[in-house]
Amino acid sequence: MALYFLMNNAALAVRGPLLVLLTSGLGIHYVVSNVLSLVGLTLVRFALADTWIWAKAPPSDVEPRSFSYDIHGIVTVQSDARLPELERFRIGELIGEADVRVRVGKVSPNGHSAVHYREGPGRLGFGVVIDLGDRIEATASQLLRWSPHVLYTNVVEPILRWKFAERGYALVHAACLASGEDAGPAEMKARSMTSGCPLSR
Repeated sequence: MALYFLMNNAALAVRGPLLVLLTSGLGIHYVVSNVLSLVGLTLVRFALADTWIWAKAPPSDVEPRSFSYDIHGIVTVQSDARLPELERFRIGELIGEADVRVRVGKVSPNGHSAVHYREGPGRLGFGVVIDLGDRIEATASQLLRWSPHVLYTNVVEPILRWKFAERGYALVHAACLASGEDAGPAEMKARSMTSGCPLSR
């Protein structure tokens, strides 16, 4: 950062003499001299910053193109957008295809779309297309990439509820669960459910 500031201040110091040289020395109109000095120094600063200053910086963490989640081996999710609610289930890479694929992009239904919903003005609104099958594909509007909580709550969580029910489980939002005489914190019950004991119907 110090080198970057030093380079910018040096460019300011050079610009004055360069303007005098172009205008008085070479007789170029002062407006043209101004434009030439701005463009020339910008290119030089860009080249120096890119090849000399920032090249020394350690590479920044690049956000992955997709995020993979494995929920206790019951349902797997791959999403173009990060889903903070599923962060504890995030893994590096899925083996095979995900049960639920969440894309962010153009929302355009086709003949196989089971659900198509849109509200708001075009790209600035909420929209989703869901294609059902062995593997559920959901495409959400671009705006939802910047609102992952809305994406999860309104698109991903309902799909997860369907998939869990298909496999004999229930996705429950609760602080405590009771089954007959047995009761306990939801976290504890959730663990027992994922150990291979589906909820009774």
